Amino acid sequence: MKLFFLFLALLLPLQAKDTAEGEWLKSDGSARIKLWVDKKGELQGIITWVKDKARTHDTNNPDPKLRKRRLRGLKFLNGFKKDSDKFTGGKVYDSKSGKTYSGKIWTEGNDKLTMRAYKGISLLGKSAEWTRYKKK
Repeated sequence: MKLFFLFLALLLPLQAKDTAEGEWLKSDGSARIKLWVDKKGELQGIITWVKDKARTHDTNNPDPKLRKRRLRGLKFLNGFKKDSDKFTGGKVYDSKSGKTYSGKIWTEGNDKLTMRAYKGISLLGKSAEWTRYKKK
């Protein structure tokens, strides 16, 4: 019996995933993103789909060398570390404006994610809500 509990205790950390991990759909339906926690424990994210078929590349990037990057697969989020019930301390790149912001990310339950992006202080920022994407 002790061996069973020891095995279970060792196995659970391997299966534990943060609820922020997975694929998310923006509340207005304009984009999908994929989030995961890397080996350093930092939340990372890429764009997996954009509704506007005309938006295929990172044309609004302030660096002309990066404007030919495809949006699909573009890493737009990095460096977020778990801080209690939120991920903080990272950067979010907004491909529509070409600007990079500080941010906070948290989940409410398993199917709702909020991403707050700001310059300076969070109070002056803007939030976007996402719902967990479920393939049909």
